[in-house]
Amino acid sequence: MRLCTIFLAFLLFRCDAHHRANDLKLELLQVIFRHGDRACNRVEIYKNDPYDEIHRKHGYGELTKEEPNDTGTNAGDNNILCSGDSSTADNFKTFTFCKSSVGFQREYQIGRVLRERYDAFLGDYHFDDVYGYSTDLRRTKTSLLLVLAGLYPSTNKTAWNDQLNWIPIPISYSKIKTNFLSAFQCPHLVDMQKEMIRTPEFRARLDEYKEFNEYLATEIGSDIAWKNYLQLLLYNNVRSTMSMGLPMPAWCDSTCYENLSKLSRILFDSLVGNSTMTKFMVGSTIDRLLDNIHESELEDSAKRKIYLYSAHDFNLVTFEEAHNFTEVPVIPDFGSAIVVEKLKDRRGRIYIRMLLWTGAEEQMLPLKIRDCSDPCLLDRYERLVEHIRFRDEYRCESAAAAAETRPKGLKVGAGILRDTDDLSAGGTRRRRRKFDADEQLAVLYAGRDLLEFKYGRECLDDLDYH
Repeated sequence: MRLCTIFLAFLLFRCDAHHRANDLKLELLQVIFRHGDRACNRVEIYKNDPYDEIHRKHGYGELTKEEPNDTGTNAGDNNILCSGDSSTADNFKTFTFCKSSVGFQREYQIGRVLRERYDAFLGDYHFDDVYGYSTDLRRTKTSLLLVLAGLYPSTNKTAWNDQLNWIPIPISYSKIKTNFLSAFQCPHLVDMQKEMIRTPEFRARLDEYKEFNEYLATEIGSDIAWKNYLQLLLYNNVRSTMSMGLPMPAWCDSTCYENLSKLSRILFDSLVGNSTMTKFMVGSTIDRLLDNIHESELEDSAKRKIYLYSAHDFNLVTFEEAHNFTEVPVIPDFGSAIVVEKLKDRRGRIYIRMLLWTGAEEQMLPLKIRDCSDPCLLDRYERLVEHIRFRDEYRCESAAAAAETRPKGLKVGAGILRDTDDLSAGGTRRRRRKFDADEQLAVLYAGRDLLEFKYGRECLDDLDYH
């Protein structure tokens, strides 16, 4: 009798779960995605980098876009070396020219996948349905435009040009100072991360790679001991080089690449080492997602169907770490995305469900929220993340106060640092080179260590830094 009772309860539970899963209505989509494959940005180029000129000609930090091309010496100026003599980047005599369109295509594919999966929900484009927001870098803004192009192809109702299967859709972005996807302008976070790296837990993790760091110092010709973000810069350098169709540099093999990825993950983990740091890194993003969900319940709201947020690796990896997701990549690859669904049952209860699009592997995987059902009741989820939501008492200092902790001349919120005049010892006026957007962001969280790594100590006086 007892066994029958247990079996009946089990059947009722399965039936209820099945009924609930089929009873849910999708009401809102929110997607945070990483930009597409790109060339190295300027701060990731190290001394004697054999591919510096190739990345420069393509455009530092720009998405890869050209199709594979011919073999030989007659290939166009925009092509890059795929195989052959890679001992020096300017040896352009005998090798295969090749560049993948993967950067553009990777982002376009995100839109295509979302369209295929949610076509019935999304319908044709209407300006109120979609909101796209990006960080203030060209690669993220370009990526957002590509996702939108894949998500909203031209239809009979929306077509405006017979020769162009594309709909112009506006996007939004803001500068680092006011962009909720950026957290590094906060001096508190920078200081806390440096302290976190010094804790016994993180020191033990880093000490496992002591010999590897010594090897890097020898090969790169720079003091590569664990300073701020240098291993991450090298990881990004190698990953971007591979995306460009170039062989790994001579100093790095598959084991080296794996070590760099693991060291980069340690860095990312140190950014969310406690709940206060997690507030700075992820709290604003969680707040934005929840605000959008609650706003969608208002009668006079715009009733948007989808929010798209074009971001970076640190946005995805810290979001995953804050939620204790398992079975996720060590580092989110180019074109990966987190999808957040808002669902509602017949009783009006709201749920959320999260999915991971893996990018290069092109898989859509479920993300299980710890200590919650799948899908997770919204009320339950809000209780689970309450301790890492961004509240006024945790906000950063004012811009004026924060500026005192930054290098002089570093104007947060400007797309790039401006050229500045400077008087040399002889009294003549010279121009200092301006930082690009990547350097501006990187200096905020890496400071002098990064500049010495990139330019060498002897060159610092020529930069608009101090």
